[in-house]
This record gives sequence, structure tokens and C-alpha cells, in this order.
Amino acid sequence: MKKINIFLIILLSILAVSCGKKKRKNMTSEESFSYAFELYKKGKYEKAIQEFTIITLNFPGSNIADDSQFYLAECYFDTKQFLLAQSEYQRLVYDFPNSEFVDDAEYKTALSLYKMAPKNTSLDITDLERALAKFQEFFEAYPKSELVPEIESKIKECRLKLAKKTFNNAETYRKIGYYGSAITYYNFVLQKYYDTDYADDAQYRKGYTYLKAKKYSDSKRELEIFLQNYQKSVFIDEAKKKLKEAEKKLAKQVLEEETETAKK
Repeated sequence: MKKINIFLIILLSILAVSCGKKKRKNMTSEESFSYAFELYKKGKYEKAIQEFTIITLNFPGSNIADDSQFYLAECYFDTKQFLLAQSEYQRLVYDFPNSEFVDDAEYKTALSLYKMAPKNTSLDITDLERALAKFQEFFEAYPKSELVPEIESKIKECRLKLAKKTFNNAETYRKIGYYGSAITYYNFVLQKYYDTDYADDAQYRKGYTYLKAKKYSDSKRELEIFLQNYQKSVFIDEAKKKLKEAEKKLAKQVLEEETETAKK
């Protein structure tokens, strides 16, 4: 992670003042960057974007090219233009793989995608899924980064939102009587988001859905798994009632099948 020190900031400010007295075409790469950076610090993002863009085009091989690329992305991020921001962060990663800004750019790419995702999980969650993947990639690539605690928090948050989306899909199918599809989505919750707050609910609803589908043996099995694994769940009492119902109906079903077999 790269940081500009106090001395450099002061130096850039001095250069920026002198740059104001110079014609744009006569500026060196360092003077151009100091001018753009001063605009960025003052919150003049639109003008700063123009200047950083010019630097990346005119001085692609200079020692401030990656700095300019990073702060170009920062301008877009600070003005909430997250689609453009993540694109520019990724350009830095690809064009300057040895830059000290790479880890910051990787993190900000993930954060941009996260902020692009709609808060309402009933809408498209593609950006949220991409953000989760990027956060996980960062965690694996930079396990000792000072950003790890925040990354872990964001990963947990993304997983919880995705679990909610998947669980709600299951609930929708269950309520309209598409029990097979509902169980498929409950299984997704249990397999992919087993460590979220939706896991116990999914396991209980799975057993209940089998009961509604008149698959009493499956219902009994899943409700027993629930009672064994989620003893502190708020659904414990309800699950016990449903288990008794499943056992009773299963016994009746078995008896009826035996009776039918005896008649043949």
C-alpha cells in the first residue's frame, strides 16, 4: 500500500503553485502530476480527472504514471462514479502490476462493485457476487494487509445478503407450491451459506416443505437434522411439532401401503 508522505505533499503543493504560472504544454510529468493532485485535494474532481487523464496519455512510462492512474480512479470513486472507478482501478492493476498501489486498487475495485450493488436483494445481485469474489481474492492475495479486518467484515456482509436472496427465492417457491424448487434453494443456502443466520431457518423450512409435499420420510429426516444441529434456534418448538406430525403421517402412510400390499 502506497502513501504520500507529508514532505511530498508539501513539495507537490509548492510545485502546483509554480505550475499555475507555467503553460500546460511546458510542464514536466512531475509538475503536471502536482497540479492535478492539488486539484484533487481541493475537491475539484472534474478538472482533476481531465488532468490525470492527460498525464496517463502523455507520460505513460514516467515514474508518476501509476500515481496518476490511481488518483484518476480515486476521483471517480469519490464522486460515486463506481462503474468508472472500478474500471480505472483495474487498468492500474493490469498496466502497472508492480505498482505499490496495486493492493489499494484491488481493494477499491471490490469496494466499487459492492457500492454498485442494489441494497434491495430482490434485484440483480451480479455486482454483489462479483464484489464477494474480489474481496475473497484480496484476502487470499494479501493475508497480512492492514485492510484484512475490513475485508473480512465485507465478505461476511456480502455472504449474508446473498444468503438472504437465496432464502427468499426458496420461500417464494414454497408459498406457490413449487416444493422441489424451494428445496433446491434451501439446499443452496445450507451448502453455500451454512455459516449465516439463514442456515437454521433453511434447514427447518426444508423439513417443513417436505411435509407439505407429503414426503414424510424426508421430512422426518430433515427435521431430525435440524433438532440435532440447531438446538438454540427459535424454530425448535415448531420443529418438534412438525416432527411429530411427520412421524404420525409416515406411520399412517406405511400402514396404508402394507394394507394395499396385503390385498394384492
